Amino acid sequence: MRKTIDVSGVGRDSARIYRVTEMPALKGELWAIRILKGLQLQGMDIPDFHKVPSAKLVEIGIIAVMGLPAEEMEVVLTEMLSCVTIVLPDGTIRAKLADDFEEWPTLLKLREEVIKLQLSFFLEN
Repeated sequence: MRKTIDVSGVGRDSARIYRVTEMPALKGELWAIRILKGLQLQGMDIPDFHKVPSAKLVEIGIIAVMGLPAEEMEVVLTEMLSCVTIVLPDGTIRAKLADDFEEWPTLLKLREEVIKLQLSFFLEN
């Protein structure tokens, strides 16, 4: 079963609960390859992820995404948000809508959580 975490929004989004779900293995692998490509494009060494603290993994992931060409970056960012759904007050889940985000820091927070969740298996050993 894929892992999930619930995350509250920031600022005007603070009353919303977002559910982040781990990507399926095949999709996650392609996503990770794109991230690694971003590191290579920037001339960065690919770290031994097993030895990197989770906060540093998030930083490395963000740096990698930002190093991708614009069209590839958009694909990766869209894939990250494909992991997000909305938890309604009654506990039911629905697909997200564009209006579910009023603060860009909420998007950044969700993207950080996606990176942590996707790379969590490195931290479990």
